Amino acid sequence: MKDMKTTIKNTALIIFSAAFFSSCLQEALPSSGAIAEQIQGDASSVRAQVNSIPAAMFRFGSSYASCGYPGIMLMRDAMTADFPVYDNTYDYYGYYVGATQYLGDYDVQSDQWTLYVKLIASCNNVISMCDPDNLTESLAGFLGNALTYRAFAYLDMTRMYEYRKTGVTSLDSRAQENKIYGLTVPIVTEKTTLTESRNNPRAEFWKMYRFILTDLNDAVDYLSSYKPSEIIYADATVAHGLLARLWLEIGTRFDNYPSDLAEALSHEGDPNVTYDKLGINSAKEAFAKAAEHAKLAQVGHSPLTQDEWMNPETGFNTAPKTSSAWLWGMSIGTDDSAVHSWKSWIPEISPEVSYGVVFPLNAYRIIDARLYSGIPDSDWRKLTWINPDDAGKESAYSKYKTNLSTEAWVTIPAYTGFKFRPAQGDIDTYTTGTAVSIPLMRVEEMMLIEAEALGRSVDVGTGKSALIDFVKTYRDPDYTFGGATVSDLVDEIFRQKRIELWGEGIIMFEYKRLQKAVIRKYSGTNFLQSHQLNSPDDVVARWLNFYITSSEYQYNNALRNTLNPDPSFVSDYEY
Repeated sequence: MKDMKTTIKNTALIIFSAAFFSSCLQEALPSSGAIAEQIQGDASSVRAQVNSIPAAMFRFGSSYASCGYPGIMLMRDAMTADFPVYDNTYDYYGYYVGATQYLGDYDVQSDQWTLYVKLIASCNNVISMCDPDNLTESLAGFLGNALTYRAFAYLDMTRMYEYRKTGVTSLDSRAQENKIYGLTVPIVTEKTTLTESRNNPRAEFWKMYRFILTDLNDAVDYLSSYKPSEIIYADATVAHGLLARLWLEIGTRFDNYPSDLAEALSHEGDPNVTYDKLGINSAKEAFAKAAEHAKLAQVGHSPLTQDEWMNPETGFNTAPKTSSAWLWGMSIGTDDSAVHSWKSWIPEISPEVSYGVVFPLNAYRIIDARLYSGIPDSDWRKLTWINPDDAGKESAYSKYKTNLSTEAWVTIPAYTGFKFRPAQGDIDTYTTGTAVSIPLMRVEEMMLIEAEALGRSVDVGTGKSALIDFVKTYRDPDYTFGGATVSDLVDEIFRQKRIELWGEGIIMFEYKRLQKAVIRKYSGTNFLQSHQLNSPDDVVARWLNFYITSSEYQYNNALRNTLNPDPSFVSDYEY
């Protein structure tokens, strides 16, 4: 950063963003209509635009399932084998990813796409206002946050929208015919014009990886001295955390598909691509980078304690000040539009509140019975969910920390999760209870990424030691793990993530990255009959490939012939 002077790029009468992709009009900034000369040298104007970035995470859509990014988190977990619903009468995700219907050109998918597009637009607005050669520390922090959020959005979209082989012949053949393997989503930056966005193709995987890498490398530099005042703003550890996720994704891909590594390497010297080079020659090197960044992300952070996790008033609704386990999160204020009696995070996930769809309407979010049965009693996380042997018994009430009375608690079904609490433990006043913080990244995820990455880049024993140290020290003093291979280690870390990150909207990415079967139909399952769908192992469940809707492709001509096949209504017999 040169001279550290307060400045804003003075390039136009009104600053425009093309980042609504081609589906939205370019948006003039700042919203007050001020011209560049009026805001030059005024960091508060940039701050106002930075504040719009986390606000974009709570954009409501037209569908019942849309409560902003928290709704996308809920949907992603509902796609897996970990997050059954007790009664889907008022489950806003049941038709879509429970029964895997209506996954194509429908309002839920359009709402998701639009949220990311708006989020990227907000980031591009801030980036366009900042001159990287002339920044104060404050402006450097603002620019670093915009780059971090943009990378976050594109990493999400890449993992959601890239089509991966499903084992369904009709879908995979269509993907092959349309040449969509390896394609992610269109890249739109602060420099993309409206004309360019009208014919903007899906980026190849290697190009997208390098684009995201560039944003995060820059963000680490800009955030080096930035100390966020709130959990909604990113610091350097968050950028390192996203780099850890990215490199783990890259390493897994190149390990599974050496031809993809070869293709990526063939473009490293491409003069037409100005993004940072990957700078690796093997999957092992990618895993080493994942371990490195996961370690850097842990600086200043330590895992949640049992008391913090289980606290009836602050558990998973407040970034803890003592352990600093949360690296990053969303936050809902009591006056925010995201405060809603049913279309919001707490009303759709907490079993304690008297409003919403969970306690009043039986849409309890429960844990998969097989996953739960594998958690040893010595692991205190098991008390997050109601043991089937305890359900309905007053004598078991004292084992569980809850805001409910005994009379109310005994009505809750087995396996129900009590992880996410209403603010201040208020179960009756939605304007209070709904105003919570929601985790986007925790240090525990970074410790598990590090363990896997060490096992894949150093040796199994090193990764195994890191895993055992984490679980034994922070979760289960009696924990043992006898696996001897990389596959054993990866499978056990996947299981630990399913327990640790339940309900946090992350585990779907792991199913897709590791090509794990989604198994909901088995003897003793607690999935509803209509949701009992199984996918094969070593491919991706068809419903984990998201569909790009007409809200985008009708304006972007380059997408019309490269859409993912619609995965809706495919019967089990096609596997």
